Amino acid sequence: MSNYSLALVFRGVSSINGTRSNTSALGPSRAELERFLPEVWMWVSSQLIITLFGTIANGLVVTAICRFKEVWHKFNLLLLSLATSSLLFNTFTIPTAALVLISRSYTSVIPVTWCRYFTYVQHSSSFVTTLSVCSISINRFVAVLFPVFYRKLYTRYTVAIFALPCWILPYVVGIFAMMEITGKYVALPPFGFCSSTGIHGFLVVTLFVYIPTALMGTCYCAIFVKLFVSRRTTVNAENSRKELKWILRRRRTSLAMFLSFLVFCCTYYPTTIHYAISPQSSRNDPALFLWLRSLFYTATKLNPIIYASTNPEFLNAFRAILCCKGRRGEEPLQPATSKGSSATRRDG
Repeated sequence: MSNYSLALVFRGVSSINGTRSNTSALGPSRAELERFLPEVWMWVSSQLIITLFGTIANGLVVTAICRFKEVWHKFNLLLLSLATSSLLFNTFTIPTAALVLISRSYTSVIPVTWCRYFTYVQHSSSFVTTLSVCSISINRFVAVLFPVFYRKLYTRYTVAIFALPCWILPYVVGIFAMMEITGKYVALPPFGFCSSTGIHGFLVVTLFVYIPTALMGTCYCAIFVKLFVSRRTTVNAENSRKELKWILRRRRTSLAMFLSFLVFCCTYYPTTIHYAISPQSSRNDPALFLWLRSLFYTATKLNPIIYASTNPEFLNAFRAILCCKGRRGEEPLQPATSKGSSATRRDG
């Protein structure tokens, strides 16, 4: 098939009779795809298992924040937003992608309309997660560098309003590609993963990956400098124990969120960099493309582990849910350890 014919196929135009159809062919034949069937089934099996874990883990976070007053406070509303977007990504996007991948063993075409709407939801839910992590970073920045302003301004309502753009912006920007204004969504051979073309791909990656990453990195650098200087000042001046506890609590919280930021970088950027270097990577090295996509999907599963390992209140809430114990308004959960406080207390 010539390059011109392939371009026509990706536009949903029949290269035979010149009429517009409702399908988008994926290039290589099923016989060529059969070379990667072991990787395909291994990928699908591993993703379904990991997705099940991610669904349960993020479901625990949502349930813990909604049911237990120990973790129901203003800062954790941002974690609730992040866990909800991760739950959507795990319950819809990844299983559907696995289903499309399996269906490629039986069909050579993916409907254009299906690729359009599925990719819209996939990209939007993924970028909601990215912006949620960025909003948490900015929240920590304000809490550590401007604590008085943070305590006066940040209420549950302002935090909820702060989280709304994370949900609105990706879905609004994605509409332009769905309407084929800034680009279009097409299926990538040979596996059928859908992606955006034209200026839209560069636009969304810049708005929802590169700029948030720069903001997050700047915020955490400023946070660590502030905490280091504040801790030295507190120790040298022999200030009150309460002030020292405040600094240690902020440091624990910032460390937990910084780990979430590192997870984001380590899971998102290998795929992004590889695709930027080799736009035809799905054709040239399908197996590597497949497993890099798997790494990209892993980001939403690891945050609950960070919360449980750095926050005793979350850990106890998870235990109570799994053991069917406790509700909001009942007796407080017993602390997991005798020393230290939560990584995310009510003052943020």
